[in-house]
Amino acid sequence: MSAEKVFAFIFVGVFAAAAAVYVWLNKDDNKPHRNNRPPSNNSNETGDVTPPKYFETGSNCIVCCENPSTVKFVPCLHSCLCSNCYRTYLKYDRKCPLCRIEIDHVITSA
Repeated sequence: MSAEKVFAFIFVGVFAAAAAVYVWLNKDDNKPHRNNRPPSNNSNETGDVTPPKYFETGSNCIVCCENPSTVKFVPCLHSCLCSNCYRTYLKYDRKCPLCRIEIDHVITSA
C-alpha cells in the first residue's frame, strides 16, 4: 500500500471519529426541541398574538428598562425609548426600533 493511501485512510478515520465525538457531545436528551415548545403566553384562543407589554405606550424604555418611554416617533407613533437612550440610538440608526420605518421627527413628553 502506498503512503498516500495510508495517509488518506488515516485521515478519513480521524475525521469520522471527530464527527462522532462532536455529535455525541452535542447530544442532549433533556433539551427541549423547537417543535415541542409550549404555547407562548401572549397568544389567545384564536391564535392571534398580542404584542408584548413593552410595545404599549407609557411603558418603560426597551433599552435601559428603567426610565419611562418619553420619545414618540413620527410617522409610526411608537413610543419605546427614553430621551437618554434615544440620543444614543439616534447616533447609530434613524429607523424606529420596533417597525423599522424611517423616523421623520420625534415628539418628546416631559
